[in-house]
Amino acid sequence: MAFPFYKEVYQKQIAPMWEDLDVINPALSFLLALFTNKCQRYTYDCQSNLGYYVFINMSDFLIGFGGRLKTQIISNNWLDNGKDMDRKVKLSNKLWEIMNAILRGKYINFGVFELFNSTCCVEYIKIMLELKFLLFDLIFLYPQCMDKYVDNILFLTDMAAETLFDSLYTQYVSNLFLLAQNMLRKIVESELKDQAQSKVDNSSTLFNSEANFSKISTIVYNLCQFCFEECNVKYSPKIQHNVQAFLNTNRQLIQSFIYYLFDLSFNVYKTPKVISKVSKTLFSLIVID
Repeated sequence: MAFPFYKEVYQKQIAPMWEDLDVINPALSFLLALFTNKCQRYTYDCQSNLGYYVFINMSDFLIGFGGRLKTQIISNNWLDNGKDMDRKVKLSNKLWEIMNAILRGKYINFGVFELFNSTCCVEYIKIMLELKFLLFDLIFLYPQCMDKYVDNILFLTDMAAETLFDSLYTQYVSNLFLLAQNMLRKIVESELKDQAQSKVDNSSTLFNSEANFSKISTIVYNLCQFCFEECNVKYSPKIQHNVQAFLNTNRQLIQSFIYYLFDLSFNVYKTPKVISKVSKTLFSLIVID
């Protein structure tokens, strides 16, 4: 296996030069190609631990780079001040693309890492979410990055909801709900503004951002569904405690989301298309409330 060699190269040779975009961009592109595995360039048995082996070897670099990027965003310090925000968003987008490839590939189950007594997956998810929260106000300026941003959260809530509630503070889940609500607000506000400028009747028009609207609704549904299942199935005492703590401390957030979706469906757009898109999400919020 060459992966330990790659780990040494990334940790000792590439990581110290992380501010050099001529080095870091191809390094991230290589990892994206590795996890995407187009054309099945490397194959392995479905019961093989190769996926875990690859991720464990490369996670130190990904977590370290994400942490450095987070520090730079917080301090607002970059070598080239004229293009600093653009670089931060696009480098973060590369990290989200890599995580999307890992989750979409389905050859890594994050819940299994606990058996290996490894926290690398939790730390990786944590740093990815923190970058999302920090860059929320900027992401709407980058439509292509916006798609990866939303996809990343969708894959996380679909495939790693147990890890979110089991290993992270409930504040992360609260922030995801708040982020989803604010994203819907921004999408709707942008669409209404565009329609007003083009004099299009919004009673018969849905969204140019229909795909992302649907994905954000599904994100909320996934989180609500997990909370409901945990309250009834009870996966583990720890997760049950965390879910209950989340529900107890975020009642106001959940109710404000319900009111917003009602208003959106029956006062803003008033169309069957919008109602059908939010009805499942609205019902799931009402159930956990």
